[in-house]
Amino acid sequence: MSFVNTKAIVIRAFDTGEGDRAITLIAKGIGKINVYAGGVRKTKSKNSAGTDIFAYSDFNLYVQSGKYRLNSAEIIESFYNLRNDIFAITYASHLAEIMGDMVQEEQQADDMLLLFLCALYMLSEGADPELVGACFEFKMACLNGFIPEITACRDCGVTLTEAPYYFDMDEYSVMCKDCGGKSMRFIPIGEGCLRALKYVATCDIRKTYKFTLDDVSKKQFVNLARKIIEKVNEREYHKLDYLDKLRD
Repeated sequence: MSFVNTKAIVIRAFDTGEGDRAITLIAKGIGKINVYAGGVRKTKSKNSAGTDIFAYSDFNLYVQSGKYRLNSAEIIESFYNLRNDIFAITYASHLAEIMGDMVQEEQQADDMLLLFLCALYMLSEGADPELVGACFEFKMACLNGFIPEITACRDCGVTLTEAPYYFDMDEYSVMCKDCGGKSMRFIPIGEGCLRALKYVATCDIRKTYKFTLDDVSKKQFVNLARKIIEKVNEREYHKLDYLDKLRD
């Protein structure tokens, strides 16, 4: 038996048995791990709050027969305000699903953990969930090596200085208006969207969410970021579909 102390965020939590919980953590210095948290749902348990979904806690674990089990969980940040806003909590769940897909088991992912924690903080503080979500999606792609060519036209090499521009999902690059306007399959984007791509691709993780966009640019960036993360992960995400019905 070995022991592990780590700070981690709960991205999944499933109640099992009469008082237990199975949780998935993104742990600092470790990556994604599954932990069996026995007895945490019982009335006298001190570990209940620390193992709730989106709880960022100081975990004391032990490993037995190759499986992680909980000794204790001392909560650091609960991001409680997420639960007061249906849009914030739904976006948090969407981002957690992406984390589960992109962080590998027991493979260090501290940059992605920091990005996720910053996103939860912004959502809990009332930031625009659409923009936070798009920033997270695109930055996650960049952190995993999917950084598009966004400084010069892919085809002619000219510096991108005059909108509209066109994004090619197949080649993961941007083209000028002359080259990109030749095909309907390319995605048109404006100056604001291009600036957002450049900023998020290169900024410090802690500053990922520190900008605003006009409505047209935000819509382009949000739509493009979703297409990018779905292409990178080769799947569609549907947790946000419910919010579209609420908006309607």
